Amino acid sequence: MKPLNLVILLFPKFAMGLILLFSLLSLQTTITTAHAQPPASSIWTVEFSLDESSPKTVDNYRFLSNFNKGGYNNQVWFTAEKTLLFSAAKIINTNIYKADLTKGSLRQITDTEESEFSPQLVKEGRYYNWIRLEKDGTQRLWQAPADHSNNGFPVTPIDLKVGYYQRIDDAVVALFVLRENHNELVLLDLNTEREKFLARNPGRSLQLGDDGLLYYTIQRSQNNFILYSYDHNSGNSQMLVRLPAGSTGDISIGPDGYILTFSGEYLLGFRPEVDSSWRNLIRLKGMENKTLSRLSYNGNGILAFVLEEN
Repeated sequence: MKPLNLVILLFPKFAMGLILLFSLLSLQTTITTAHAQPPASSIWTVEFSLDESSPKTVDNYRFLSNFNKGGYNNQVWFTAEKTLLFSAAKIINTNIYKADLTKGSLRQITDTEESEFSPQLVKEGRYYNWIRLEKDGTQRLWQAPADHSNNGFPVTPIDLKVGYYQRIDDAVVALFVLRENHNELVLLDLNTEREKFLARNPGRSLQLGDDGLLYYTIQRSQNNFILYSYDHNSGNSQMLVRLPAGSTGDISIGPDGYILTFSGEYLLGFRPEVDSSWRNLIRLKGMENKTLSRLSYNGNGILAFVLEEN
């Protein structure tokens, strides 16, 4: 497992002047608002193919978080074929980083005394989105220009405590919202701030498929998740399949119409409208008895994933 040596290129510090801590760690309902260090995790990539002649056991890993070894490195999201966004915390508060897998370089996108997590690049690469945890406990979806021409602004109301999100289009976003005693999945119209309730107890992984459908999970109990799809055009949701036993509930859009998830060291795939159960796609050698969670597929044979350090 050869590490990828990354060069840190810092962006200018955003002058926000606020202090706060990280939340929403391994479980959807976990919030840390005291001086607590996030749990250690690391980021890896692996190349694979579903071609019948390709090996089904792989170990050609690249280690992306050597700059923060033993720290918190999580919430991976591919912006392009070989460019990966993620969040990392060297002590307590998290910032956003961008790794260029071709150049082997790392750029720090945010440098604040708050915490930013769950980064994405939206609107044809012109804007970043992330969740920002603010001093008073406010947790909102923010948007900032990719050219750093300004420090960005919140796009969700102050009374919604947002944990995770997925853009449906420029005006509508799916939000994992923390309520007083439960969590909800809602659709928010960013122009009118009108909410539409979709589900109670959603998982943290929200994915927009190539078919335009929103894929999400509902958590029935600890490590017990059901995969659903939502069609924004018709307004209909459909229950698809139970996730494998022991799953963390994390999913990604994969190749050939597959939805991807982990079960132990196995990468599994499920094709809506085609499969009735999950298929074993590849085995990640050396990852036995480890917890593999967040994952993101780049569309061309590279999978990024998070290894939770026990």
